[in-house]
Amino acid sequence: MASVWIRRLTVSVLLLICATGLPMPRPLMTDFLPQPNLAYCIVAAWIVRRPECVPLSIVAITALLEETLLLTPPGLWSAAMVLSALFLRDSGAMIKRTTFVLEWGLVSITFLVASVVCALLKLALFIPSASLQLMSLDVMATVAAYPLVVLVSNQLFGVRHMTATESRLLEPIAR
Repeated sequence: MASVWIRRLTVSVLLLICATGLPMPRPLMTDFLPQPNLAYCIVAAWIVRRPECVPLSIVAITALLEETLLLTPPGLWSAAMVLSALFLRDSGAMIKRTTFVLEWGLVSITFLVASVVCALLKLALFIPSASLQLMSLDVMATVAAYPLVVLVSNQLFGVRHMTATESRLLEPIAR
């Protein structure tokens, strides 16, 4: 039980670092390079493997904080992150039985759908947004970053898929 709280604290700190951009290494020409959404990658990698460690309230709060700091419309991407996390959490049992390539594909499609829905809502509400080319570059950068985030999560933090026994024991905590 203590390890669940330690992992919740770890994912919270990682998401806060991503949201505030504190010690993130930035390339010199950051305006020309797409930036992957590391917060999404962390949420997806952790919620697929250990859903009990990623409370949706933390996802919503950190996404809202990121939107506030980036001066984007508050709530739009937060809602997309929470809905994506819910979908991936509920798909976790199916993902656990597949290969990593299929998991990567599902996470990628989920991110793409969330990005397109947000872009369409901004368009419908006459809110300025990034161009289609920039959005597609950001999607590709996030898709490319996901395996690296999974690798780092696995090697540094020991985030692996739950066994069947762990899944049954922790079911009440995950919800």
